[in-house]
Formats: sequence, C-alpha cells, structure tokens
Amino acid sequence: MTYKRAGVVWFLIMCYIKLSSPAYTKKNSTESIDDLVTTLFKEDGSLLLNLKWRARLNPGTNLDVIINPRGEGCSNKPCSEYGLPGNTTEITFPKDVGQFIEYGQCTFEPGCSYFVKVTTEKRHIQRNLTMTLPGDCYLGICSCRHFKDLPIPDVSAGILDSNSLNISWTIPPLKSKLLERNVTLNSVFISISQGNTQLLTWGGKQSSIYSHFYPLNLTTYNHSTTSKHHFNLSTKLVPGSYYIIRAHIVDVRGCRSRESIFTLPVRVTKNESRQSTESTSSKNSPFHDWKVTELLEIVLRQVDMSAVSTFAVAMQIIQDFCLHILLNGNRITKAFSVQLGNRTLNVETQHHLEYVAHKPALDVGLLCSLMPPENNSAHTDITQDDSRKMDVTHLPMSPMIR
Repeated sequence: MTYKRAGVVWFLIMCYIKLSSPAYTKKNSTESIDDLVTTLFKEDGSLLLNLKWRARLNPGTNLDVIINPRGEGCSNKPCSEYGLPGNTTEITFPKDVGQFIEYGQCTFEPGCSYFVKVTTEKRHIQRNLTMTLPGDCYLGICSCRHFKDLPIPDVSAGILDSNSLNISWTIPPLKSKLLERNVTLNSVFISISQGNTQLLTWGGKQSSIYSHFYPLNLTTYNHSTTSKHHFNLSTKLVPGSYYIIRAHIVDVRGCRSRESIFTLPVRVTKNESRQSTESTSSKNSPFHDWKVTELLEIVLRQVDMSAVSTFAVAMQIIQDFCLHILLNGNRITKAFSVQLGNRTLNVETQHHLEYVAHKPALDVGLLCSLMPPENNSAHTDITQDDSRKMDVTHLPMSPMIR
C-alpha cells in the first residue's frame, strides 16, 4: 500500500515538473491568433465580408470561424465555418461557403452589428471583435428592416363587363418613424391571377394574368391617396372562378411592404349552372370513393350516415358547406345549421361544424381545396357583391404563396 502511494506522489511530482518546465511553457506560448482584420465589400448586389488574421498554432490544430449578428431586427442566422486547417489565414463570407450562397442564410445588413470570433476547436486560443455597419445603407446596399412599417395598400376590385375589371387602391399615410428615416415610396405593385377556388393557400390552382409596377408621385405623406385603374383582360371572365388581386408597396430602396389581397368571384348564371350540372352528370365523378369518405369524415364526422345515402347527396352537402363558409366569413349561420338539420345533423355535429369553420387552415382548407371547380360553382349564383377582402398578414399562408 505504501509503495502505491509513493508511486502516485512521484507521478504528480513529475507532471508538475513537466508543466512548469521552460520548454513546455515556451511551446504553448508560441500559439496565438493575431491581427484579425475585417473588410466589407460589394459583389453582385450583396455585401460580403473578408476576414484575415495571423495564426501560430501547433501541428494538427484546426480553426473555427463564427460570426453572430447583434441588434434588434437583424438576421439571426450566423455565418460559420468549422474545422479549417490551422494554417488558414483568410476566409470570405458568404462567398467561400457554398451552403450559405444556396440558401441565402448568411447576410450582412446595414445598421446591424456582428460579433466575429476566430478560435481553435478546443477554444483555448481565440481572437474576437465586434463589427458594426453604420446607417440604413452601406456601399449602396440598404437594409429592409423597416418593411413591417411600410404602408399596406388597401386594394379592391369590381367587374365592369365580361372582360374588364376596375381596380382601386388606397395608400395610407406613412408612419412617423419612416418619415424620420427619410423613407420614400417608389411604386405600388399590382397583380391579377385567376383561381378555381378562393382557398388557394391550401391547394387551389391559379394562373397569372397581369402584373405591373405603378409609379407613385406623392408630394406629401400625411394623408392617404387613392388611385383607380381600368383593366381590359385578354380573355373573358370565367363564370364560377375567382380573380385574385394582390398589391404591395415598394420604396426607393427596393424594400417591399406586406401584401394585401382582394378576391373577386365571378357570377354564375342559372343557365351556366344548368349546363355545368348536365355536363358534369354525364361524366364519371372526379372523385374516388376514398376521397368522398375522407371529406365526409372531416365535415360530417357525427352525422347520421343514413342521411348520406348516395354520392350526389354527399357531394351536395360538401358543396353547400364550402360555399356557405366561403361567403359568410368562415362562420356557420343559424339558418344554415337549420338547413343541414334537414339532413339529420345532431347537436354534436353542429358544434363540430362550428369548430371546423373557425379553423380554416386545418379542416376547411383541406375540404374545399379538394372540391372540383365545376362542382364548386354548379349549384349557387355568386355575384360580385359577394367579394371578400383578405389581408395576407392574417391568413395562414404556405411558403410557396408567400
């Protein structure tokens, strides 16, 4: 036992001697990272950052370079590169890091600060600095952090004749914080698309018809301004379809506001409705049985299925439901509940329908996006008075729509 203790003591003494020896101290003191320098430059309309440094590291030591943004409203996606060879003395972000170019995750914005760190993998040696890009613009590249404060145009539309639309938009006054930053509006962007259903965000189809930037010649920003334009379309308006008008503001820096959307349904006449019904009944159903079952489970989960004895009855219930919530602000009215009551709806079912109607991003979207366009308009007269305005900022949009 005595020999073991003596051995442990001897080992500790030798470790202390080695660590405190001049040779060991000199070896570690030669490792360093010095003279870290940052250079910002412009290339292809973007700001790039070049980093240079001097490093004296032991063989086999690797480097990590990490850049974290600082400041409110600045991008929270860091630039980073790990496992660089120890003899590396320069790197450019995001140019030298392909993944950031591809996904656009690594950016430098005027008005933001960035904490730059070059360190060894074990973090025992590092060099840090903080870099700040002054103002709202730098080297001709401007920040768009103020986009949420840009005015959102209030757009509306009406049908003039069989191939013409009247579209008007109102631009509200600028917020004082934008005036203080000398933000100037440049144009309003208007686009028109045709869709087969109002619920485009959940799978409806649409096709672009028209888009244009309209210059804004505003001499003052302390009151709202309204413009109206007449649009002649190259084709006639399609009965039973919807025309989607989108609008957003662009300022002189190229920053765009949030979007507003106006949806304009086109009236279906009784003759067109009858023709559509006859042509639809002469063809095979556009739905497979499993889709009908799926829809019924979503909307009529608690219904007495004896009331849904045929495919036609099932489809009619679904059509009525879709069109009702579409034209009544996603709400179930008492009259409609009574109408559905004729199909043996119980109290639980009515509660379920009310829940579905107030969750359009979940059940209603799936339900009505699966409806075929010819059936969606076959049994109801839709007039332009039924048009509804939607603000995209309050609508749960999918990435590809945004």
